[in-house]
Amino acid sequence: MNREKKLESILIIAAGFLVLFFVFKIKIFILISLIVLLLSAMSDLFTDGLTWLWFKLAEILGWINSRILLGVIFYVVLCPIAFVTRLLGKTSITFKKNKDSYYSERNHVYTKEDIENMW
Repeated sequence: MNREKKLESILIIAAGFLVLFFVFKIKIFILISLIVLLLSAMSDLFTDGLTWLWFKLAEILGWINSRILLGVIFYVVLCPIAFVTRLLGKTSITFKKNKDSYYSERNHVYTKEDIENMW
């Protein structure tokens, strides 16, 4: 990762602590913000460590949030829709009973226009 991206991350972290100060009115957040800015300006090792920690935290939160969001969507949206359609006996799949195969034959002669405008 280049130095500019690391400094952007440090700036976002410091700005985040300032936002926390304005929301909760706790003065320690200003002190933490200043310490982060000063130490990152003086030490590349501190900048590297803090950005590595920041991106690991973001990766962990992304992993957790994706599972939570997908789980909520599945159980809150998709499962009730599936249960309702099953109770109503509706299905979008066309199953024709008493037939040897579910394959439907399509007799179509392809032309030049079919290939040029597929969708």
